[in-house]
Amino acid sequence: MKILIPTDFSLIARHALKYALNYSNRLNTEFTLLHIDNAPRANFSFSSKLNEVIQKGDLEELNKLASSIQEETGFEGKINVVESHGSAVSEICAYAKRHQFDLIIMGSKGEGVIPSKVFGSVASGVLEKADCPVLLVPMKAEIKTPKEIVYASDLTNLAEEINHIIPFAQKFDATIHTVHVYPEAIDGHSFDEERGILNEIAKHKYEDINFNTVMDFDIIRGLDRYVREVNTDLLAMYTHKSSILEILFNDSYSLEMALHNEVPLLVMAKTMETDIEVD
Repeated sequence: MKILIPTDFSLIARHALKYALNYSNRLNTEFTLLHIDNAPRANFSFSSKLNEVIQKGDLEELNKLASSIQEETGFEGKINVVESHGSAVSEICAYAKRHQFDLIIMGSKGEGVIPSKVFGSVASGVLEKADCPVLLVPMKAEIKTPKEIVYASDLTNLAEEINHIIPFAQKFDATIHTVHVYPEAIDGHSFDEERGILNEIAKHKYEDINFNTVMDFDIIRGLDRYVREVNTDLLAMYTHKSSILEILFNDSYSLEMALHNEVPLLVMAKTMETDIEVD
């Protein structure tokens, strides 16, 4: 599994790096630490020399960061370091696509009630534009391997989507709690088909799966309540790129929500056709 970890050398990014390295115990993982220098460049004859100096300094800082985290966590594997220049969002997404990364792991701020404050403007942009799954790690998220994974489903392409999550869950012996939040009273038999699909998957592919429904007129509030009830380690969801931020957060939601402050969020776009490669 190839994991890309963008960093701006902040404590938030440092925490996300430590969280990512924790996955190495169960996954055959290649880690790359990427810093994007987006400072403007003067158009002078010596600008190429200046770029070399800046790049060298950034690479030195990246290597120091990698060494520091390895010493702190005891991680003995290799961490690749890369420096680039340009727009942070564009460069991160382009680099991930060009080098076929399976996952991007980034820190999220949890400092406001609008997406750019909750996630950080760069994380918000990457979430919106990346071609691979993105895992956002709040500063308060506990660093541990996921044992309780909540898969928030709109029940569209249920079997296909959960089959992409199963290989990831298997590596951690994690329970997959499939949950659907619906806004009004519905006859209980309405979800018999979905339960049947998951029962068949549990019989033949991965038995540690369950199906749950939550009724709440506010979908995010209902999901947050369920996340707390099962003490979730990771929340996974598929959603349309154009509506990711609108679905997850808007200014009506409280900063005290676990979704903002405590639970890592794995987001995969509905248009993604490939599985998360974990071997």
